[in-house]
Amino acid sequence: MPQIVDLLNNYYANHDFYTGYDAESLLARIERLQGYGLVGIYGIEEGGKISACGGLWDYSKIFRVTAVGVSRKLAVLRYLLRLIAMFKETAKLPSMGEPFRLMYVTDLACVGGPETARMLIDYFLGIAHAQNSNFLCFALHPTDPLVPVIRKYKPIEMKYELHERWLKDKSPRKLGIPYIDPVDL
Repeated sequence: MPQIVDLLNNYYANHDFYTGYDAESLLARIERLQGYGLVGIYGIEEGGKISACGGLWDYSKIFRVTAVGVSRKLAVLRYLLRLIAMFKETAKLPSMGEPFRLMYVTDLACVGGPETARMLIDYFLGIAHAQNSNFLCFALHPTDPLVPVIRKYKPIEMKYELHERWLKDKSPRKLGIPYIDPVDL
């Protein structure tokens, strides 16, 4: 746990809204989130040190999500996946009115390079697939070094905008890179 805490604190040190952890506060956060827990934390060790870590949070344990509509692109993809599923096991996309399972990758940090990040992401995808998760979400800022690695998997990208407003009459400061915690989404 101390190595994971150090990795997270160093990885997000220059991010706005990141308060940092010690071993006790990170453990309390992990145990507080239903669908997470210590069994959901994974890491890659290289040279005796943890070079990548992340946690899988099963959001469907908290919130049941149902598809109220499906874009034409997803409907076509769903149809193609059903055809492929006759020959090979594939992911299952929900249809309209169907509930689906959603997992978030949280507490994610990697200093081991793109190959290490790819190994961790492959592992997360395998676990999510084995647990019948329909979507695996990464809440990252576009400048995060892990984004180019994740883009190689051809993800569906969602964008959020952050706006800040001073409570008193001050000119706003330039917002730096925000830390995005899936719990806050």
